[in-house]
Amino acid sequence: MLYSFSSSLLSGSNLSLEKRLNVKGPVRSVAIDPQEQYIASGSYGTIRLWRIADLNAEPQILPAHDDSVSALVFSPKQPLLASGSGDNTVKLWQPEQGIRILTLTGHTAAINALAFDRQGNWLASGSDDKTVRVWQAGTSNLRYTLQGHTGAVRSLVFSQDSRMLITAGDDTSIIFWNLDLGVRLRTLQGHTTAITALAISPDGRVLASSDMDNNIKLWNLETGAAIATFATGQSRLNALAFAADNAILYAGGETFQIWDWAEGRLLNIVPGHRQPITGITVGAGAQKFLATSSLDTTVKVWRSP
Repeated sequence: MLYSFSSSLLSGSNLSLEKRLNVKGPVRSVAIDPQEQYIASGSYGTIRLWRIADLNAEPQILPAHDDSVSALVFSPKQPLLASGSGDNTVKLWQPEQGIRILTLTGHTAAINALAFDRQGNWLASGSDDKTVRVWQAGTSNLRYTLQGHTGAVRSLVFSQDSRMLITAGDDTSIIFWNLDLGVRLRTLQGHTTAITALAISPDGRVLASSDMDNNIKLWNLETGAAIATFATGQSRLNALAFAADNAILYAGGETFQIWDWAEGRLLNIVPGHRQPITGITVGAGAQKFLATSSLDTTVKVWRSP
């Protein structure tokens, strides 16, 4: 057993619903900024920005893209929001004023995934064009175009030291990239259907991956060794996120599930959404917020104990 958690650390299985946010049309993506000041949601063509301090107020609506906003992520170090879309572009925004700073072009197909590294120096984008691009954050400077996948790239995450990027997608493989050199380090095999989401535990030791055949797999991040596989009973998983305390893994698809991942034990199925969940985002602040987005045209804001 890699981990064992006390019952107090597993309290994140009991979430309270803070607010239901209504959106016109299916919600494709959601993000909370690390300081827990903003929640952003992405739908067809638009980004909505709410201030967490006043979720009853109307959101700021940004005309953002010419297609669905399929990915959103806030920078951990500066007031910067990145959005990716089916229109093949990545855009950077100043959330306070809702001003577009920059448009990043180069992908030749839809953007599916975005991630900032922990230091906020780099932004990675994954696309249906089978490539990953790594940009200097806040600029149009392209550091790498990573080519190695044979299908669409659906998810990507940086290691905690920002020296490695992990990517996955339709070709069922997980690729580890050395960002000092821009080369492939290793490839993990084990999934038999498209990989839909990746997440790294807060302590940086465990990688979680999900696929279209309802499985979650856990991997030792240092060695690449498989740790465990458990079936969620959902036909497709779309989102994964670890709780800040490391003990809980949230999984979203047809339902919103909460797992004690060290034991492979389902702790709770949280009711609320009427259609599949498309995104899960966890805040890093003291308020312990998380948010889920769904095709049911809502974003739900939750708080853990």
